[in-house]
Amino acid sequence: MQAWDVYQNGQLIDTVFFDIMCDAEEVRKSLVNHDGYPSDITVEEVE
Repeated sequence: MQAWDVYQNGQLIDTVFFDIMCDAEEVRKSLVNHDGYPSDITVEEVE
C-alpha cells in the first residue's frame, strides 16, 4: 500500500492508502468519482 496526502486549497485534509501501482491522477480521480471528495483536490505521494 502507498500513502497519499490529500490537499484542498493548500491545506492537508486527509491521508489515504491505495495500491502501490496507482499513480497520482488515478488516486485523485478515484477519490473524486468514487469517494465524493471535491474536484479541486490535489494528492501527493507520502515519502
